[in-house]
Amino acid sequence: MEINIIRDAFERVANKQRASCSKTQEGVNDFSREIRASIERLQSGHESLCKAVLAELKNKLKEKSLLSQLGATYRELMAYLNRYAKLLEKSFNPDISKAFRHVDPEIDTINQIMVRHLYRQCLFEIGDFFSLEAMKQEPVLLIKSPYVNFYQILESLTSGDLEPALKWAMEKSSELRANGSDHQLKLHQRRFLEILEEAGLDIALQYAGTYLPLLPLIIRMK
Repeated sequence: MEINIIRDAFERVANKQRASCSKTQEGVNDFSREIRASIERLQSGHESLCKAVLAELKNKLKEKSLLSQLGATYRELMAYLNRYAKLLEKSFNPDISKAFRHVDPEIDTINQIMVRHLYRQCLFEIGDFFSLEAMKQEPVLLIKSPYVNFYQILESLTSGDLEPALKWAMEKSSELRANGSDHQLKLHQRRFLEILEEAGLDIALQYAGTYLPLLPLIIRMK
């Protein structure tokens, strides 16, 4: 099958790349060993030997010709990559426009997407105007209601009123738990701190006993 040919070509490129990396690392390690050995000789020898040691190191590095080796390895890898790219071009059409086909647009779906986007951005007046022109009003109310509720809760939270958010979280508690969300717990914790500050520890503990699973820990802290 054609896909097997492509897979085999990819494996050859991957193997060549691994070999190239291994060869490069081996060459770098070899260079490092020679340099470290020369440094040790310089540190333990007489100053008069410095020029000789450096000249010997220069000759060894020149003989090893790491750059030439790496260049050859790189050219081999690029040759494999080029062959693989040509195989892909031969097997798949790179012109995505040729994959297009004419599909009649679903106007109702597009309108719903646009209205949802407007409501999500809190552009309710624009969304209402658009929906009056383009949609039936019954589905619009179902679409709009959650966003209105969301922004009302957000506004209440901004002003320091937790009740709307707590009411929503309690209504949606099963869904929140199913999604692994701890929003309800965090809201109750925040409300507990408010009661603690406003009404004292005893009232706050009563609230915690009703809504918080951490009551034993809170009592031990009392």
